[in-house]
Amino acid sequence: MRTRILWSLWRPCVLTAVTLLLAPRALAAEDTPEQLRQKALKKSQGALFAAAKQGDVGQVRAQLQAGADVNGRDGAGRTALLQAVRAGQLPSSAR
Repeated sequence: MRTRILWSLWRPCVLTAVTLLLAPRALAAEDTPEQLRQKALKKSQGALFAAAKQGDVGQVRAQLQAGADVNGRDGAGRTALLQAVRAGQLPSSAR
């Protein structure tokens, strides 16, 4: 009997807590077109750096055509060309 009384008092609180915890996911707005564009550019920039380090000329060209900035810099201030040279990919970076 006592358990039923306690549950009847706690049940609305539990339901409210669950609703509040799940609400931000339900109310989260989708990205704006500008945010989507920025995310795509950041992704292609990261792929450009990876391709430059590996010496993959075809992938470097593809990322540049996708909009990656040839003069873009990573967190340490290095460009894709500098990363290619540091990774020993000088012959492929000259193309």
